[in-house]
Amino acid sequence: MSALYIKFLLSIPLAFLLGFAAQKGSICAVRVVEDLLRGRFRQLVAVLCCSLWVLGVTVPLAWIVPGSTLAIAMPVTLSMVVGGIAFGIGAVVNGGCAISTLTRCAAGDVSRAFTVLGMALGLILLGVAGGSLDPDSSTGRLSPLASPSPPAWVLIGGAVLTAGAVLLRTRRDCGWRNLLRQRSWDPVVATTLIGLSGGTLYALHGPWMYTSLLPHALNQSVSPDGVPVWEMLVLLAAVMAGAAWAAFLSGRSRLRISVGQAGRCMFGGGLMGVGGALSIGGNDVMVLHTIPALAPSGIAGLAAIFLGSLAAILANRAYRRLLAR
Repeated sequence: MSALYIKFLLSIPLAFLLGFAAQKGSICAVRVVEDLLRGRFRQLVAVLCCSLWVLGVTVPLAWIVPGSTLAIAMPVTLSMVVGGIAFGIGAVVNGGCAISTLTRCAAGDVSRAFTVLGMALGLILLGVAGGSLDPDSSTGRLSPLASPSPPAWVLIGGAVLTAGAVLLRTRRDCGWRNLLRQRSWDPVVATTLIGLSGGTLYALHGPWMYTSLLPHALNQSVSPDGVPVWEMLVLLAAVMAGAAWAAFLSGRSRLRISVGQAGRCMFGGGLMGVGGALSIGGNDVMVLHTIPALAPSGIAGLAAIFLGSLAAILANRAYRRLLAR
């Protein structure tokens, strides 16, 4: 049995699990910022724990499994920060980030398909404008966790213990009865499964989400460690299947479309496409791939996405207050 066959025997169930968990929870930056504006920190803690699980589980996997990869640490640039801000603004307009778009589409919201169309149009416009879509991997460097070392093992142990302690505390407060049929899970429970499954997929395949698929389809790249298109398509199909099954079990499946929402999704998707290209990925790539590899570009990029989301949310609130006068 070939190594490629074994890898996909593991990857398809993991992608299904990722889609199922993402339908119950989220690593969306928009949701984190909205939670913080309400004075709550649960969603932020959940996203941080997600990256800790990725670090603790998938870094050793990258050491022992042939062909596994950790993110290349690209230098932080102004265009990367601007791209992150644009992605955050686009996500607010769209009503969610990349994975949230998939899960809502899987639940029957056809309007979300226009997000993908908007991303493609944004990438085309960026290419026409001469924007850089092909990062030079020679400017990056290997992750400090690329090979085993005593400090790396200490960091991994600390990450697992910290995330595990938060999860154990959550266990007492979470309703575990009829878990599969619940409409939503505690954020920490959901992001634990998202981190373990999604992080492992990134370790085995590199950037594989549709935010990387679209540039590939246009003969471009948003990451120097990208993967073949056919691998992305197989994994995305499994994610959609998992998300659709979760929506069905919880009674959330309903075919629907809104013309107004479709327009917002297309515009927001355009900003997300441009921003994701400039920042070398959206928040999913950063939380599940670059931050756990201790890449400064991931930390700066996610902070920029948070900033863009915050600016867009506050601007929308100010606009609504103005209309209410």
